[in-house]
Amino acid sequence: MTSLPNNAAVKKVFTDPNTGLLSARQGRLPKLFLELSTIEVSTAKEVLDHVEQSGLGHFVDAPVSGGIPAAHNGTLTFMVGGTKEHFDQAKPILALMGKEDNIIFCGPPGAGLATKQINNYVAYVSYIALCEGRRTRYNACQT
Repeated sequence: MTSLPNNAAVKKVFTDPNTGLLSARQGRLPKLFLELSTIEVSTAKEVLDHVEQSGLGHFVDAPVSGGIPAAHNGTLTFMVGGTKEHFDQAKPILALMGKEDNIIFCGPPGAGLATKQINNYVAYVSYIALCEGRRTRYNACQT
């Protein structure tokens, strides 16, 4: 399970030939790789391809939402992209960190990230609208 700051970091953690997760060839059981970062969908799909080619297991994108308060309270939200089978495998693990009702299957690989990005976009647009409304109201009160 990883949550990293950007696309390059995620790719390196998975694919670095010396230290990456996919460089380890130990064990026979397939692993479930859970990526919790908010990165580009194209990067997640690229990492998914590397995971599939490695034969080491399966990949699920599950970006996290809720911030520090939700992390402390164990009520994080996860928007999950992958197969339904891999979602079902990931859900008990994610439930250790998040509220079970807040673990949402969004569709095929990349869909969790796309949903998180749309969620962020709507939140930012709402914040900008609120700031503009306050600015307009302040200006009206000054005249």
